[in-house]
Amino acid sequence: MLVRPATPADARALAEVHVASWRAAYRGLVPDEVLVRLDVEERAERWRGWIEELIVLVAEEEGAVVGFVAAIGTTGEIPALYIAPGHFREGIGSRLLAAAHDALRAAGRSEAVLWVFAANDGARAFYAAHSYTADGAAAELHGQPTVRLTTALPQPL
Repeated sequence: MLVRPATPADARALAEVHVASWRAAYRGLVPDEVLVRLDVEERAERWRGWIEELIVLVAEEEGAVVGFVAAIGTTGEIPALYIAPGHFREGIGSRLLAAAHDALRAAGRSEAVLWVFAANDGARAFYAAHSYTADGAAAELHGQPTVRLTTALPQPL
């Protein structure tokens, strides 16, 4: 598996992974009408812009994008980490998260921050295994509670 920076040519593949991952991972967590309304073309257009604004890294296997992570170097936030449904639990998320941490450290950040649905036990366990803890902040997305998780990003020696 190759982890590399995304290019504008990856926008459609990112959108496909993004939509498929939401539909697989968030069924039962967000209203079905939210999942049905997800549109690959609309999401691809957004990713074309986001690739230029964010740190976006893709995981590629045999020329196909199987996951991606996005990070914001100025804030340390990781707004997206998604894996194609056929590739859950293969270690891709861990590799992408480590690469995002490296990119954030290179941008001078000492902490990473992300949000998860409060009821998403699988994601919360994944992030806990990577030293993320809830910091007490909460919000809502699509009417569902979310919690903010943080972790320190120690600088390499």
